[in-house]
Amino acid sequence: MVALLKLRFAPHETVHSLSIEFHVRVQLNGETLAEYSRVLMGLRNRMEKAAASETEHRALALLRDTALKYQFIEGVQEQSVRQ
Repeated sequence: MVALLKLRFAPHETVHSLSIEFHVRVQLNGETLAEYSRVLMGLRNRMEKAAASETEHRALALLRDTALKYQFIEGVQEQSVRQ
């Protein structure tokens, strides 16, 4: 019942909206590197689940590691960690 209500009334996530959220996400004050990494991985997983087609899903999966690596580096607060 809860799943049906969420499907019917919850805001619909799109790959585009999740992609924006993923690319603007930076490490927050007090957030550890592990926590930041988990948030980015969660966003990527949600993007793949929101894919409209199997082709889009496969493309997102192929780019997962590269996208995670670059966004993690860009979003880390400490310069020394980025290097």
